[in-house]
Amino acid sequence: MTSIEALIDLQKLAFLGSLCHAPTGKPCHTLFILRLCQFDLCETRKVGFIPDIVKILQKYNLEDYLTTFKTKSLFPSKEKWKSVCKKTVRQHETSHWRMRLEQHKDFSLFKEVHKSLEPATIWRVAKIRPDSLSLMKFLSRLCCKKTHEQPVLCSKCTHQHMHIEVVHALFECPFTDSPARLQTFIETVRQLSAPLHEHLKNIEPATLVLYVMGMIDDVIADLMPIALYPEFLINCANFLQSVLSV
Repeated sequence: MTSIEALIDLQKLAFLGSLCHAPTGKPCHTLFILRLCQFDLCETRKVGFIPDIVKILQKYNLEDYLTTFKTKSLFPSKEKWKSVCKKTVRQHETSHWRMRLEQHKDFSLFKEVHKSLEPATIWRVAKIRPDSLSLMKFLSRLCCKKTHEQPVLCSKCTHQHMHIEVVHALFECPFTDSPARLQTFIETVRQLSAPLHEHLKNIEPATLVLYVMGMIDDVIADLMPIALYPEFLINCANFLQSVLSV
């Protein structure tokens, strides 16, 4: 998943490749070389394809390819150029996405649940199971809650805690009857995947919280048939709702 800006950049980079590979006698190639020379002689030009593509190349650290073309008339093949551009743009987008997540405290939990630049698990499940949309919205709101900088008072047990609401409700609050509820929930997983059921019984509480909020790692991918995952996440959302509504 990439931004609209990145998709436009990819199209412009592809067009650059087609111009570089155009036959020498073609008018488009001749005009491209002319504009390139004009830009080199007068870099103050701010409009047009050449200034635009130079900025894009600099943005993704690809300007060496254009330099090599100008000095040696060499440019990667169409397939290689496409691969280089997709990989570089993807890395750039991922880096900036992670930077934005780090800058906003609202996403401190979200970045643990959702670790790659692709549609979030909860929205993919909502697409597969439209009837689960309200539950997936519930999970998304939980994922985007700020962590506490100061101790907060639980409205149920009146104890102060520093954890997010879900963690406190599941593992600390004596009024939510969480141990019994959690045991019952884990037993429901047995019907979907016996290996995952055994795994959930023995993992750390912090990891369990991430799982029930939509995190998919290699373990989940190995132990849970992909076709059954939507049902698992819907069960997770129902479980969390029942705990938090006490």
